[in-house]
Amino acid sequence: MLGKADQLEARAAHTKPLLGSFIMDGQATMVYAAPNTGKTLIVLHLLLAAIEQGLVDPDRVFYVNADDGSQGLAVKARLLQDVGAHMLAPGL
Repeated sequence: MLGKADQLEARAAHTKPLLGSFIMDGQATMVYAAPNTGKTLIVLHLLLAAIEQGLVDPDRVFYVNADDGSQGLAVKARLLQDVGAHMLAPGL
């Protein structure tokens, strides 16, 4: 890679914040923490804020909910439906 920095910089995709200041557009992000520490709530909050700010098109959001019970499914379905985003759940 020696001598290729200029070429790489010119071709590099410019990233911009998408959800908050730590989830960037065009990058895969994994959020890791112990169970029941609020990972899902934080990401959903950031997602809803980004939709309200016009940073994210809700019609292109597909939230995959594969670990909630009926109450969690209902709550998240309402939140996402109210902003026009999609939710997928196994068996439904």
